[in-house]
Amino acid sequence: MEKKYSILAKQTEQFKKYFRTINPDKLKAQSEYKAVMAFRAAVKNSPAYADFIKKSTGIDPRRVNKIQHFKEFVPILDKDKVFGAYSGKIESWCKGTNLDNVGEIVSSSGHSGKFSFGINSRSSQKYSRQLTDIMLDYTFGISRKKTLLINTLAMGIRISSDYVTVADTGPRTDTVIALLKEFAPKFEQVIVAADNNFIKNTLEEARESHVDTKDVKIHLILGEEILAENLRSYLASLLYEDLDNPDGAFIGSSFGIAELGLNLLFETRQSIRLRRVTQKDNQFSAPPAIFQYLPTRAYLEEYESKESGTELLMTNLDDSALLPLVRYNTKENAKLIASPKGELPLNLPFITVYGRDKLIAKDGLVIRPELIKEALFLNCDVASSVTGYFRISQTDGVLNIDVQLKKGKDNLSQIRDNIQSSFSYFLKFPHIVNVHPYYSFPFGLELDYERKFRYI
Repeated sequence: MEKKYSILAKQTEQFKKYFRTINPDKLKAQSEYKAVMAFRAAVKNSPAYADFIKKSTGIDPRRVNKIQHFKEFVPILDKDKVFGAYSGKIESWCKGTNLDNVGEIVSSSGHSGKFSFGINSRSSQKYSRQLTDIMLDYTFGISRKKTLLINTLAMGIRISSDYVTVADTGPRTDTVIALLKEFAPKFEQVIVAADNNFIKNTLEEARESHVDTKDVKIHLILGEEILAENLRSYLASLLYEDLDNPDGAFIGSSFGIAELGLNLLFETRQSIRLRRVTQKDNQFSAPPAIFQYLPTRAYLEEYESKESGTELLMTNLDDSALLPLVRYNTKENAKLIASPKGELPLNLPFITVYGRDKLIAKDGLVIRPELIKEALFLNCDVASSVTGYFRISQTDGVLNIDVQLKKGKDNLSQIRDNIQSSFSYFLKFPHIVNVHPYYSFPFGLELDYERKFRYI
């Protein structure tokens, strides 16, 4: 083993030992202390944030020295308060009031109609790269196995590593298939970072192109939206994998936001097992995503919004962060939950995430796209016939679901019957299913996976 890989293996063992043996209450206390310190540093170093605090609250920031004070007196930030109110002068939020030390600018997807940005120092980039390698080694053993990482994520999202071979393809199916054909057999394992629907359609096309994935271990890191559990099962079938095999391929989600960074929340084999048990207990539902996270990297809170329910607040705990985001509202519906009983590989806290988008139907019933996704991927014949994209709306209390078929799928009546059969298990209320050939889908043609899709 080369020396640098030995160094990574040692770092990973230290990481595992620390988070396996630390008392969860002590870890929580550390996170709370760092959150208070992050607030006080932000007031000191960011003129815009200091001005925001002065206008938003009458409290002396120096009096915020406990987590109780932090939660009671520190106001909540959001995209509008930072990137809207300070459009054109975002540098006033940054440490040093300039962009001289910026090593990277990351843009959000603009899904909400407005853009926000992550502004990272070179020190933050280095820390993020080191943490990425440790997490990759913990999950995939990259210090022991020759690894190719194919990054298909859009919007210029980069995954930097000192230990794996990275191929940045963007969402190009033909490029990914070419890489799998030419290079996958030359590596011990392949990790693909991708949008859920993109990788589904790409793996289907790879099979049609006679790419043999049986002899190559392919892992998936998925993002952009909540992963349906039935889609996870379908993806496993495309890779000839058994999700109950502890040594099988890892097919898991990672949650990040441009403003704060990648992989802030992440699935582990333990969290996936917990979610799949939840689904088995209530098969025809949409269980929320279950993630774990590093409380030393971000401090997480629940916020009860009158309009949207329980939303997730994050505070960046990176000492070298240029853009101080304290109690930043991600707008994601989420809840902190107790860790499952029993010994865990890592004593990291758990959180459930439900997503942002929802439709309030008749009698106050909340319908999320995740429920439709679970229904859409229940049946393998249906899953292989659709792109994964749909639009839901309602008229006079009746839910309308418009589903896009894949190119070349023209047996509309049979597919519609199969979809309707799956939906009848999940949707116990009036609904109409409209099945559209690929080019007739009225909500986006030639989807390029560059933007998040609007399901509502």
